[in-house]
Amino acid sequence: MFNKPAFERALYGRAGVDNVNKPILTKVDLDFEFIKSEARPSPCPDSVVWVDVCGGKVEALTEGHKQGWARKKLTNPKSWSMLCQRNVVKRVLELGGSKFVGSSKTYAELKSKSPNYSSRRDENSILKYWPQKEISEFSLPDL
Repeated sequence: MFNKPAFERALYGRAGVDNVNKPILTKVDLDFEFIKSEARPSPCPDSVVWVDVCGGKVEALTEGHKQGWARKKLTNPKSWSMLCQRNVVKRVLELGGSKFVGSSKTYAELKSKSPNYSSRRDENSILKYWPQKEISEFSLPDL
């Protein structure tokens, strides 16, 4: 299902400025082998992340962790994606410190006190249909 206007809106249409990179979008008639289907109810756990900071950074991930790390080693900070909860919160703390954290001691406290998070989970939000998962309980001072 290819909807060019929807892709354009998702990639750059909401930026609110005209000076944005606008890639050429085309439909390719190839079937993705790992598409979600009745025969394959879970999508492929692998992903590639590209972030345009510091000249561009690329990560290959499996289930949210950098590829190549053994399950026993996933507590090592070097195995974490640059976009994982811990690294994002660590960056927020570096930028805003206690201004954002207040009295929160854990990530779960910080997230549950966020007005944006709470409002996006109410009954009128489309996010109510998203899968629910446990909020991580890691300690903020340990970052």
